[in-house]
Amino acid sequence: MEERFINPARPDEIVKELFHDNSDVLNEFSSQFSKELLEFAELFSEAYKKYLELNHLIKDNENKQKAYVSGLAYLLLDNLLTSVKLFIMGYEIPSGNLMRQVIESVALATLCSLKDKIRISTKHNKTKDIHFYTSFINHKSEAKSFLALKHLEANYDNLGINEDAINALKKSRTEYVNENETHDPRN
Repeated sequence: MEERFINPARPDEIVKELFHDNSDVLNEFSSQFSKELLEFAELFSEAYKKYLELNHLIKDNENKQKAYVSGLAYLLLDNLLTSVKLFIMGYEIPSGNLMRQVIESVALATLCSLKDKIRISTKHNKTKDIHFYTSFINHKSEAKSFLALKHLEANYDNLGINEDAINALKKSRTEYVNENETHDPRN
C-alpha cells in the first residue's frame, strides 16, 4: 500500500485528496476481512428488513411518537453503515463517534417507544418519573441522547429488557467513549 502525502498549502492537492477513492485501503481491508464484511452485510440487511417492517406498520399512522421511533431506527442504521464505511476507509475517530451515536440511538429508540414513565435519578440523588418521549421532544435536560443508555440501564428490569442486551450496549459504548466524559454538547 502506497503512502500518500498532500501539501495543504496547495488548493489543487486538497481538491485531489477530497476526491481520492482510497481504493488501496479498501482493497487491503477487503482482502483481510472479507468474511467479516460479508457477515456484517448479511446482518445489516436483516436489520434493515426489520426496519422496513416497522416503518410499514406506522406508514399511515399519525402517531408522532411511533414516527420518532421509526426515524431513530433509520438514523441508527444509517449511522451504523456510515460508521463501518468510515472505519474501512481508515477513519477510525469519526467512525467511533458515529458508532457511539448508534449505541445511543438504540437506547433512544427504545425509551421513546415506551408508553409508560420511567424512573430517573436527578442531580441531587433524588428520583423522579418521566415520560421519556415527551421529555425528549420537549428538549428536557433529563432526556438528552448521551443519558439514554444510563436511563435504559436503570429501568431495564421494569421494562422487561434482557440484562445481557444492556451489558452488550454498555460494553460497546466503552469501546468508543471515555466514561468520564459527559458528552453534553454544551460542554
